[in-house]
Amino acid sequence: MVTSRDRLVSLGGMDLIPGQEYNAVNQYLSELGKKLQTVRTFAKSHLSQLQDKTTQLWGTKAVLRTFKVGQKVLAFLPSHGNPLQKRYSGPYVIKEKLSPLNYVIETPDRRKKSQLVHINLIRDYLSRTSGDEPGDPVVALCVTMVPQTVTDEEEIDEETDGENILTVDLPTSNGFFPNSHLLSNFQYHCSELENSFCKNIKSLLSKYPEITADRPGLCTIISHEISLTEECKAPIRLAPYKLNPAKTAILKQEVQYLLDYHLAEPSTSPWAAPCLLVPKPDHSYRMCTDYRKLNEVTARDCCIPG
Repeated sequence: MVTSRDRLVSLGGMDLIPGQEYNAVNQYLSELGKKLQTVRTFAKSHLSQLQDKTTQLWGTKAVLRTFKVGQKVLAFLPSHGNPLQKRYSGPYVIKEKLSPLNYVIETPDRRKKSQLVHINLIRDYLSRTSGDEPGDPVVALCVTMVPQTVTDEEEIDEETDGENILTVDLPTSNGFFPNSHLLSNFQYHCSELENSFCKNIKSLLSKYPEITADRPGLCTIISHEISLTEECKAPIRLAPYKLNPAKTAILKQEVQYLLDYHLAEPSTSPWAAPCLLVPKPDHSYRMCTDYRKLNEVTARDCCIPG
């Protein structure tokens, strides 16, 4: 008759009698610990190799910076009143160097009078040179000169060919062109041509002053008619885009400019398209109208054969 005491216990691939169960568990845990230690050693060595390879790959152009105790630096720390936003503040003085990458700086204007920072969070502080302290007069970097304008052709010295005349190129802004300024110095700008050609060109430009005006004109000879496709069953009316108060004021000025110079007129049409402001290279804005929905239902014109 076989009792429960006589049953064999299989543990770790070994058949043990009931009296040796305790020793088998200890042996199993000991072997498991040795295996884990072996795996840990292998993983640690493999991780060290990967870290060295990554450091060599990403640190090719890295330069080790050093700071001296007592040197002034700027620290990239959370801003006052907004801990989620960081910015460079200071200058702060380096109090102690703990390692090549960690420094302790003095922060008297913060809650912690000294903070431990990484070298990536600090940069050199370039102080003012001697004799250039706040309150000293500013040295002029450029000389402002008033441009000389020429109104008569006789005032230009033919021997110098207009080389001593100062001119200023006025950029196009607010919808106006510097045509009047160019015409006032017309003789200088066409100095490479003969006098007879210059006179003919100037008389031709003076004959049509509406073409060379500073303000663009309005064509009243022809109008553009938009033909819609059969798929368009109802007018398309879109809501205006949301703008901040600053851009809203700029948009109102642009609209008022169009109304003042009769380039646009108020309308009660059921069609409506939103306007938006597109930034220009000179940091100003250009008002544009989003006609993409209208273009989708506009009938395409046939190409004119050449």
